[in-house]
Amino acid sequence: MPVSTINVLSLAKSVKSTNIANTNITVTKLEPSPLIKLKESIWLLVLEGELIIDFESGDFQILKLGDSIELKTDMRISYQPLQETVVLSTNLN
Repeated sequence: MPVSTINVLSLAKSVKSTNIANTNITVTKLEPSPLIKLKESIWLLVLEGELIIDFESGDFQILKLGDSIELKTDMRISYQPLQETVVLSTNLN
């Protein structure tokens, strides 16, 4: 089987968000978001930039290059990228 190389950073920057073929993985260039309620648990990995995740409780988490986080179903969060931020994510349900 031939192996394909994917430049996920370039991919995310060109289309904002896309699924990687034959996987349950999404690469996304994040933009600031309002408070949203997660419908599924997700895992995020920062590939580029820095990201603040604000929680409804008032707490927050700062993620830098290489940091990851698992976010549970029904959490209310918002994304605040500090600079151009690209993340890899997958649903855990």
